[in-house]
Amino acid sequence: LLLRIIAAGKITDCADLAHEVALSVGAPKQERIIALEALIGLNDDRVVAISRSIEMNADIWASEIAARAMVELFPKFMPVERAKLIVQRVLDEQGSLKEVKYRLAHEIATAPLTAPYLDALRVALTDLVVWNLRWEENRVPNLRTARPDLLPALAAACLRQAADGVRTEAGVD
Repeated sequence: LLLRIIAAGKITDCADLAHEVALSVGAPKQERIIALEALIGLNDDRVVAISRSIEMNADIWASEIAARAMVELFPKFMPVERAKLIVQRVLDEQGSLKEVKYRLAHEIATAPLTAPYLDALRVALTDLVVWNLRWEENRVPNLRTARPDLLPALAAACLRQAADGVRTEAGVD
């Protein structure tokens, strides 16, 4: 509740507390996300460092919390290459990231994204989806990816580009 009050009231004097909770490995996941939301709402300078930390420090940012935090930081504080590196290490084990995958797709569909950012995101998502792509004769669909969790996000990026009238050679091939 205190973290929500910090965010809602824009209480910058409490930003250090929110920062401490966001980086606390022992804090509950939801509290860490709320602390991160508070820092984003306060436009705290340390948000960029947290974004880098999610990419570089897997010991502080386990898969589920890293994925949730990445979506919170998307797109303003999450460059495409960083998002790709985070998503590469975060696996959707037994559907634990269901909320994240659909929220990311929603953000891609609705967030203010520049055309170059959106194109780079589509390329990054495509790279991740086609990595280890294989044909399995006895499964339906036959074409299988190691990252089906990224298909909604990739579809959102492609649909948004199509709706914006973007045509790239990679998108046409």
